Amino acid sequence: IPRGTADVHRGGGMLAVMHQTADAFAALRALAADPRIDARRIAILGMSAGGGAAILSASAPAYRNLAGGQAPRFAAHVAFYPGMHIAPSAETLTGAPMLIMVGENDDYQKPRRTALWVEHVKRTAPAAPVELRLVAGAPHSFLNSDLPGSRWVQDFRNPSNCPIWIAAPAQSPVLLLPDGSVRDNMAREEIQAALKSCLTTGGSLGYRRAAAERALADTVAFLRKAFAAVQ
Repeated sequence: IPRGTADVHRGGGMLAVMHQTADAFAALRALAADPRIDARRIAILGMSAGGGAAILSASAPAYRNLAGGQAPRFAAHVAFYPGMHIAPSAETLTGAPMLIMVGENDDYQKPRRTALWVEHVKRTAPAAPVELRLVAGAPHSFLNSDLPGSRWVQDFRNPSNCPIWIAAPAQSPVLLLPDGSVRDNMAREEIQAALKSCLTTGGSLGYRRAAAERALADTVAFLRKAFAAVQ
């Protein structure tokens, strides 16, 4: 891979999310410039690290910096079992509706970690159109039909117990800790230690047809509603 991140499961997850977010805005500009496409009705959907990018792309500062105001914002955001390495602060969200779906049995990106960010957003902006849905009986990668059954991968670097880096407008880094508290004004060495010492190893993956079909049907309904609301 040109950027040097060959496997996000074994390191480089945060960089992968940031790089994919930049790529998403490049795609947004290209699609919006195509006269065959309604630029007001472009959504972003991602899985795992791509799900993290689908969430991070709801940051208004990221839109300004990476899209340059050359295209409308994404009309909707859909994230499946996202890699929650870095996420926007509530006050920077664009206001576009967001649907996040996580597997009930995901032990690689545990549902509680994603829920912490949603709760953090709702505390600051109760009306934020961010919805989290738990997909019953589903592990990580439940949409990936190339992974039938279940498999345990021992050497995955598991970040489920790690803080989430909040992309806030403040100058100092902000971390959302696993207990739901927020910590800022941390030295770089403290941040690096916090993001490394929390890692464990191992995670399970597996396709679940029924879960995938339900999740995709919910996604279609969500996008139809989001696009219908665009003025």
